[in-house]
Amino acid sequence: MATSETESDGELEEYSDSHSDHSVSSEDNPETEKGKRGPTRLPKLLKNNNGDRLKVVYNEDNQPIGNNGTTLSSYIGSEVGPSLGLKYTGWSDVPPVVKNKLWEDVTFKFDIDESRKKDVLRQFSELWRGWRKRTAAKYVTPFEKDRKKLKSIPPNLRGFVEQDDWKKFVKWRFSDEGKEKSKIGIEVHANHKYPHRLGRRTYAGLKEKMKREKKWTGDGRIPRDLLWIRARQGKKGKMKEMTDEAREAAAQIKDYSKQIAEGTIVCEGNTDALVKFFGEEHPGRVRAAGTRVTPSQYFHTPRQRGPSNKDNQNKIRELEEELREKDVQARISEENLRKEFQEQLKEQTLDTERKLQQQLLQFKELLGKSQFDMVQPFMPSSENVPALGREAKVSNEILGKVVPNLNGKARKKSRVPNSMLSSKKVVAQPPTGPPHLPSNKSQPCKLFDSIRRLVALGHIIHTESRTIHGRQMLDDGLRVSVDVVEIKSALLPRPSPGLLTVQDAKNSLVEWPKRLVVLVGKEQTRVDAFEDFYKRAREVFKRRHAIEVELHRDVFGQTEDVLIHMALEDIEFVCRCQCLTNNAIVLYIRFLYEKLDGAARKNKFGFINPAAVHFSVSKTEFVKNVLNRLKDSMRSRKYIFIPCNTGNHWVLIVFFDGIYYLNPLASKCRYQLDEQMSTVSKALRKLGAKRTEEKVFWVDVKHNPKQTGTWECGFYVMLYMKHIMESHDTAMLSPKEMFKSEKNYGMAEIDEIRNEWINYVSPILEKY
Repeated sequence: MATSETESDGELEEYSDSHSDHSVSSEDNPETEKGKRGPTRLPKLLKNNNGDRLKVVYNEDNQPIGNNGTTLSSYIGSEVGPSLGLKYTGWSDVPPVVKNKLWEDVTFKFDIDESRKKDVLRQFSELWRGWRKRTAAKYVTPFEKDRKKLKSIPPNLRGFVEQDDWKKFVKWRFSDEGKEKSKIGIEVHANHKYPHRLGRRTYAGLKEKMKREKKWTGDGRIPRDLLWIRARQGKKGKMKEMTDEAREAAAQIKDYSKQIAEGTIVCEGNTDALVKFFGEEHPGRVRAAGTRVTPSQYFHTPRQRGPSNKDNQNKIRELEEELREKDVQARISEENLRKEFQEQLKEQTLDTERKLQQQLLQFKELLGKSQFDMVQPFMPSSENVPALGREAKVSNEILGKVVPNLNGKARKKSRVPNSMLSSKKVVAQPPTGPPHLPSNKSQPCKLFDSIRRLVALGHIIHTESRTIHGRQMLDDGLRVSVDVVEIKSALLPRPSPGLLTVQDAKNSLVEWPKRLVVLVGKEQTRVDAFEDFYKRAREVFKRRHAIEVELHRDVFGQTEDVLIHMALEDIEFVCRCQCLTNNAIVLYIRFLYEKLDGAARKNKFGFINPAAVHFSVSKTEFVKNVLNRLKDSMRSRKYIFIPCNTGNHWVLIVFFDGIYYLNPLASKCRYQLDEQMSTVSKALRKLGAKRTEEKVFWVDVKHNPKQTGTWECGFYVMLYMKHIMESHDTAMLSPKEMFKSEKNYGMAEIDEIRNEWINYVSPILEKY
């Protein structure tokens, strides 16, 4: 027969100043009134001024046993009221500093290992909850209809309960929430079908008593069914002392136990007589085992746990490896596609050459050999044939206006220009500029790819049209001709249909980003300066893997100095305009911090280390790191910059009178940062560290400059911080008010940041 049991044997409460609410009188005549015992005083413990501590012994279930174990429980029960009172609504509201003080008080009088701290504080929580319940039942609930008597604190509580705390406690007990919780507690208590009769004794004490009285002489644990039955008997240990329901349950449990011993019932795993009668154990506790005993601890079963930090790191590495593999596959596919384009281009080129050769032969027959030999026409080859996407035709520039009708006769009498009939041979010259454009309409230039390699020489073509190959050009796009190719396989920064590589675009007009075009004639270009710095850094890093750079603790408001290891890629990504590393942002923050005066550092601006809010940091660590930085600066109106790397993208959070979110992308994605910052703001309000009386709010700054490419996000975060620091005034505007125009940053602003960065890092490299 299986029945459900709602009593909480695994969580018997050890009250210090009254009997357990779950127990019944141990007298044979329950109607006989028995005097209640008074509160525990522990005079011997309080008078001990010798510094001797009581050694507490624990059993195999990590429960305190012996006289000192009982004294510990009594001491905790006597301290919950005076130490915690009614100031807090629940245990989670008790500050860590108060909990640590409770632990220190216990270890002052008892010799307990540090590993027991969690168990001791849990016991404080349980006994304090019971004390609050009894306080309400004794001093509040009886006077619900006569609340005038509740205005003053009861005499027994005046020594440690404040008047405001008492008013809040009374108000809460009569609120809808308080009444609902009280109702639930009453219903749970009413469903206790099998109350124990241990009084203040625990299951740990019962086991010690049974062993002491030789009621159990076997090896190992005392069976749970024996403990459960004995806990419901009176002092004499007789079945007749039990209630009728408990007696029937005990008989059935004994029968199950007998059948299991005889082999009539075969049990597997954790199944025993109690499980057969009551059903499966409640998660987190074990019947008839005592307080704070878990199934995994009692039955020695492996604990089901969530993924550890190490597991998460392994998962991240697996995902990174998977992404790298996909990236390799994408590159292979791209290379195959490029080769396929080149094959198609080659086939088209050869076909065009054959057609032109055929046309030239027809032209030769038309002019006659003597006149044809006087002319050295432009001979097409794979190097100068129009690229894929450009219509191949015999132009008037090559053949003059003497193209015959290939179907037969010429349409009219053909004439060869006088210049071609001259006795002097005409020799082809290399182009000095794009064909068909006046020299004042073009400018010679160097063309660089997205990783700052010189890939071609050409000319900038100045026209009013903003379309190319049928597509609208971007605002920062220039129309250029590709005249001389330096790196044939380099990809075009803005490819067109049929034009993928620089070689494909030779002698063609294409769109090129302005930031990657440098006019010829300057002694040293911007690009050359950054490339020279990178080459110098590469020489330094040939002798070492990294350079240690120390940041003062005040930069990020930490207790210790911060040490980073600058690598070559940190410099490369700045010089070659790629997505910035964490160290690159950190070094620029140090640059900004050192520009501030003392007052600005203290009262106006603060920074959080990007490593503390990196995407690989857990949500708990993220909140903890941000909270530690913010809680000491909340009382002043101060900008706190929080640069966040979300994985492959940088965003900036600014904590001011609210949480301001600046995303260089046009999308509204918050990468779950709003959830984490919401947790931070709630924690700050609990600590009372509010900047204003209003609730901390989240603001998406809409008009901050937006990036147009895929790599600018880190530079934009640097520019956001610099802009705010340079734009603030005595009125201390919010970031939203500072970014009202939709003007974007150009390459000039980014280059200014890059120059500041390399000028700041240069002295560090010179030391090596």
